[in-house]
Amino acid sequence: LEERVVAIGQASTILLQGKLNEEMQSQAKLEAHKLVGSLGMFGSDEGSRLAQEIESLLEKGNQLKPATKQHLLQLVVEL
Repeated sequence: LEERVVAIGQASTILLQGKLNEEMQSQAKLEAHKLVGSLGMFGSDEGSRLAQEIESLLEKGNQLKPATKQHLLQLVVEL
C-alpha cells in the first residue's frame, strides 16, 4: 500500500510541475484505483474515498488548474 501511495505522490508532484506524461498518469491512476479497493477491503472508508477522489483528479492530468493540482497533493498527504 505504501508503495502505491508513494507512486501517486511522485506523479502528483510531477503533475504540479506540468511534466506528467501519459504513461505516468495511467500508472498513477491504476495505483489509485487499486488503493480504492484495497483500503475499502481493509475497512478504511476514508482512505478509500480519498483514493477515489485522487483517481478522479488524475483522470484529468495536465488539464487540471493549478489550485486543483495543489488540492491533489493535499489529498495524497491526507491519504
